[in-house]
Amino acid sequence: MKKRYLVLLGVFVLALGALYSLLSAAPFQRDRSYLELSVIARESDSAIWTSVRQGMEQAAYDLDAELRFVFPATSNDALEQRALLKREATGGADALIVTPADPQVLLETAAEIGKKLPLITMESPIGSEPCITADNAAIGRALADEMLPGLQPGSRAVLLSGTPTIGAIRDRLDSAVETLRRSGIEPQLLQLPDQRDEANTLLLSLLNDPPDLLIALEPSSLETAVRLFSTVPHPPTLCGVGSSSLIVSSLEKGEIQVIAAQNDFAAGYLAVQTAVEAVRQTVPSTGKEIGFSIVRRETMYLPENQKLLFPFAR
Repeated sequence: MKKRYLVLLGVFVLALGALYSLLSAAPFQRDRSYLELSVIARESDSAIWTSVRQGMEQAAYDLDAELRFVFPATSNDALEQRALLKREATGGADALIVTPADPQVLLETAAEIGKKLPLITMESPIGSEPCITADNAAIGRALADEMLPGLQPGSRAVLLSGTPTIGAIRDRLDSAVETLRRSGIEPQLLQLPDQRDEANTLLLSLLNDPPDLLIALEPSSLETAVRLFSTVPHPPTLCGVGSSSLIVSSLEKGEIQVIAAQNDFAAGYLAVQTAVEAVRQTVPSTGKEIGFSIVRRETMYLPENQKLLFPFAR
């Protein structure tokens, strides 16, 4: 009887081994009802992307997609972005979403990828690829217009940027410069390096001859400026683009006078929605324009502005 049990046990172990071998050799089939989307940012600081990411994740949940977020080691490194685009395009993604650091550097790569799978851009267009963006020229013009009553001909205004003046940043810059010049103000452009210590040193040098106004053309520049100037006794008047938690908190404290707040949640949602539609070919793949508002401390709690600044509040 004991010998019989040993034989049965041996047969059972052999059967389990054969079944394991078959399962190991069989290719894993994931659920292809879920699309894989790769999202390549231009910022190394993912905190700036909080609202955009929340919008993307909501769209992914609604539309059965899986997201892979890729943040570059160095902010606004277009060459690194190009390498990341190529890697993600050959890594099994169904579509790519990118916020380009330099549309011209990515133009050829985007054209090649666009022939094989959908490529959606955010903030700045690349060639004819669909783009989710606000009217960047209108943003620069509106910020300058909002601040003009506190200036006079000959006032000193400095425009801050953390990137080369390209794409969306260029559009904001050009329209702000044009608006200020019409009122007799010749603005100065100051590009901040990626290293925070170097950027702080450059900003502190402004205090030797304080400007009447600082306009930050992108969220990272605005965050850098407010972190630094919140610690000095008499900071310059500061405004700019962005609605991160730090920026909104600083607006509430009066450390920032005015912001141009884009609907970042909607931008993220629309980017994923457009990518999914392009893959599934449910509707023609086209770009979409998102809205923005000029917000002061006194107006930040108006219902329409709360939706932009506090999209997750209940």
